Formats: sequence, structure tokens, C-alpha cells
Amino acid sequence: MSKKLAILSSVVLAATVLAVGSVSAATISVGNDTSARTGLDTAQNFTIIDKNNPATADGNLTQFKYYASNTSPFRFVLVDGSSVVRWVSSQITPQTTGVNTYVPSSPIQVQAGWNVGLYFVSQGTIPFELSGQPAYYTSANSGVPSVNSTLNFAGNGARKYSFVATGETPSTQKPAKFYVGNSATQRTQVDNYSNFTIIDSNNPATDSGKLTKFKYYAANTNSFRFLVVDTDNIVKWISPKITPRSTGANTYIPATPVKVKKDWRVGMYFASTGTIPFEQTGQPAYYTNNNNGKPSVGSKLNFAGNSNRIYSFVATGEKDRNGRNNGNSCDRNRNENRNGYGYGNGNCDRNENRNGYGNGNGHGNENCGNSNNVPKWRFNYFPFWNWNAMHQQQQNQNCDQ
Repeated sequence: MSKKLAILSSVVLAATVLAVGSVSAATISVGNDTSARTGLDTAQNFTIIDKNNPATADGNLTQFKYYASNTSPFRFVLVDGSSVVRWVSSQITPQTTGVNTYVPSSPIQVQAGWNVGLYFVSQGTIPFELSGQPAYYTSANSGVPSVNSTLNFAGNGARKYSFVATGETPSTQKPAKFYVGNSATQRTQVDNYSNFTIIDSNNPATDSGKLTKFKYYAANTNSFRFLVVDTDNIVKWISPKITPRSTGANTYIPATPVKVKKDWRVGMYFASTGTIPFEQTGQPAYYTNNNNGKPSVGSKLNFAGNSNRIYSFVATGEKDRNGRNNGNSCDRNRNENRNGYGYGNGNCDRNENRNGYGNGNGHGNENCGNSNNVPKWRFNYFPFWNWNAMHQQQQNQNCDQ
């Protein structure tokens, strides 16, 4: 007993040291500020890169704030130190003149020294002042730049544009985020079908995890539902009826986090005509027949057709965390995957997978795998610890409950 307490005390001390030594996320930025400036570009269909204040560190950009002198559409562009295009946003139409915010559907990876620029469809949207570092521009009517292309500049001039992009460096404390969908920006078109379902194929789940928040733009206050489908178009979850509080940006928080797997998609069921607007671009959106009815969980959607569309919503959540092992985490509703440094897959139904090196595929039991005869109390406190060095006697057991 005294030895057990001594070991536990040592682990508590080690865990405390690890906690104190954790590195929290630091904010990074690219660009300038959102001040009202007076200059506006007159060239059309071209790209310009602002070289003032490149990325301060490696990380992920999560938000772009900008000042809009008008509501002409535009795009943000990210380039590396060799002027190779690394990312181009979807088309952005400011909701109003003045300060606006654009949130990309998923974080944008950036490296220190990279720069953000702008592609203007028609006249310039974001103003500038004639100062600062040279801004490099392409020829008028050079078109939307494509990812991985190298920009061919026609000239440069000292300019400072009214935008700033911010984000975070990688964190060891915060759970990793993941996204499904696009952005909650205002778009112009609304479905005229009623009592039907449509699945947006743009930006499926990048990882497995749980969705905790749905942001969307409402063109009206018609009620609707969000739903999640797997790669075989089986309905895995459907929300209760959602009625937007107002037109514009809204947020829906599900009562419990919604489990999704990589490549699953989010769609909408519209009881009457469409609520969330779209633009006719992007990947195909698959829809059921008009008056097809509300889908049920477990059913497979029968699509009537598809059309390229990007809808104004984004769902966010946290990735699954499996510790330092290859175990697949179980449903935390009466399930736990407590792998240490094991290689077990915890496919659990009301069980606990407490593997050392075994595979715990149980229903109503504990599969202890090759547990190395380690006492159970160690898992309750520090499942991440490598206890195998302390207990060498191996045994296999299947612990039916």
C-alpha cells in the first residue's frame, strides 16, 4: 500500500510539472489594421499583395477583419515568400461599408514570413494609403489566382491596406478544432423547394470528433433543421427544429455534442422554402425531391439531383483525442477508452477498454487484453502513463461484467 502511494505521489508531481510546462497558444497576425483609408484601386479582376507585416509565426489564421469602402465582392489571397499562392478564399461580399469580419470555414495554415493580399473582382473594396512597404500587383484582368500558381507581377507601389488576419500558433493545451461547411457570410440565393433535404459537399469533416456549434446566415426566419450524413449518405443525426431569432448571422448550439467521422457532411432540411442562402459555385450539393419529407436517423437519402452550391453555414467542434496510442476513443456515454501506450481499438458499447497491448472490442464487458498485470487503480488517475515498465508479468483475461 505504501509503495502504491509513493508511486502515485511521484506521478502527481510529474503530472504537475507537465501541466506547468505546457505551452499555451500565442496570437499571430498578418497585415495592418481596419482603419478607414481613402485610396481605392480602379483596376479590375487583379491581385495585389500587401507586404507590410507578414506572418509573425507559424500557425493557423482563423479570422480576417477588414474595412470596406463599398460592398463590391473580393477574395483574400495567401502567398509564401516566393509569391506562390497557398490559399484563396471564397468570394466575399461585405455585409455593409465599414468594419467587417470574414471567418474561413477552416483554419488557414500559415508560416512565418508569408503575406496576405487581395483579389478584386471589379473596383477595389478595401482602401489603402500610399505608405509602407511596396505592394505587388498583377495586370488588370489577370483573373482569379489559383492555388500553387506563382503570381506574375506587373509592378509595385508603396501601399498599406485596411485589413488584418489573426490566428494562433499550435497549442498543447487546447483541444484541436475541426470544421465542417463553409462560412456564415451573406449570400444571395435561397431555395424555393419545400419539405426537402440538401447536403452541402464543400468542406466535409476534416477529422473525427464532436461538433459543438453551428453558425449560419439566415435570409429569413423560416424554421429548418441541420443534419449529418456519412459517406454513404446515411443520416446519422438530425437537429430539432431551429427557428432563427432574426435574419443575419445566427448560432445554434446542440444540446449534446454531435459525433462525426472524417469526410462526413452537414446538410439542411427546409420545412418550407430555404432559410440559409447559397451561391452557385463550389462542389455539388445533393438534394431530395420537393415535398420528400423530413429524413429519419438511420435512413439513406434518395437524391433527385445535384447543383454546385456553397451554403452560408459552418459547424465547428473538437477532434477526438486518443492520447499517445492508436486506440479509437469510445462513446463517452458509459464508455471509456483508457489505453496507456497500447495499440488497442476501443470499439465499445457500455464497456471500458483498458488495454495494454490487447484489442478491446467488447459489449457489456471489459477486455483487459495483455494487461501486464497492472492494477486497475492506475487507469483511473493517469491513463497516459507508461505503466508497463512497472509491471512486467503478462496475462490475458476477458473480464465479463
